[in-house]
Amino acid sequence: MGIKVAMITGDNANSALKVATFLSIPHNYVFSNKNPGQKKRVVLSFQQEDETVMFVGDGVNDSPVLAQADIGVALGSTADITLNAASIVCMKDCLDDVLNAILISRATQRRIIFNFCWAFLYNLVLVPIAMGCLYPLGVVMDPMLAGMAMGLSSVSVVTSSLFLKCYRYRRL
Repeated sequence: MGIKVAMITGDNANSALKVATFLSIPHNYVFSNKNPGQKKRVVLSFQQEDETVMFVGDGVNDSPVLAQADIGVALGSTADITLNAASIVCMKDCLDDVLNAILISRATQRRIIFNFCWAFLYNLVLVPIAMGCLYPLGVVMDPMLAGMAMGLSSVSVVTSSLFLKCYRYRRL
């Protein structure tokens, strides 16, 4: 997906490297034996390299890092401090939800760009006609039709956005 993945954990190096190997995370992106303050410093170092950081945490001790990250994702946590620190809260303790959060955010961004382009082109064509700029060429639009066309522009953008409801969740 074009995403660099790192592991920052409080677990020991042996455990972290075994999991990283299983997940195909490069060993130079594995940071083990880290307490919450150290985790926050690792995230800050990535941010200082102009990286956008999404941190996925599952406990109260991850709250400072969730708040530091550009996007904080809390997995299966019910602690208020963790919920307040996170940008996204996944109610289940499941990495599939992180994947789906990324995919649906990308789908939403594509839909926003599509809607913006559609509305811009729609208005680029119809506003000059409604203003009477093409009157010398004999093209005239009734003001009532122009108002209705502008309303249809908004309706088409909202209808297009509703296609996001067709998103199907994926499993790892």
